[in-house]
Amino acid sequence: MKVRLTGLPGEVVGATERLAEVFDVVEVSEPYPCRGASRQVRVYVEARGGAQGRGRREHLHRDDCPAALGVLGVLFARRPRQAAEVGYEPTEQGAWVDWDALERSWLSSTERAAVWVVRGVAAAERRGGWAPGLQRALVDAVGAAQ
Repeated sequence: MKVRLTGLPGEVVGATERLAEVFDVVEVSEPYPCRGASRQVRVYVEARGGAQGRGRREHLHRDDCPAALGVLGVLFARRPRQAAEVGYEPTEQGAWVDWDALERSWLSSTERAAVWVVRGVAAAERRGGWAPGLQRALVDAVGAAQ
């Protein structure tokens, strides 16, 4: 089925994420600006059936979570066909991510640790970033783990 969503950009992203909780979202179009002086956009979502048996997915948009998407892109660069089976599905706008499936997957323990870190990075990116002192401490901790 195809669903048209209209609203402010953040509302449309939130509604798309909610649809993914109930349906298997196959494709999400680029946001198209509404006519006139409106700040609203419209997005077309193609969805199928239900999402039973799958964890909660969220869409990371390339404008909102560039660092998180960059790390996930590196993690799956050499095995793009296997990515969807463990909860990572790139889209034109970013990627659908099932964090729980990624954390339970066949990824190595260090790769799963990277998933935990990236989940935190995505959350921070959506909320405006880290406090400067915390960011320095996190960078130092990741550097010390090498």
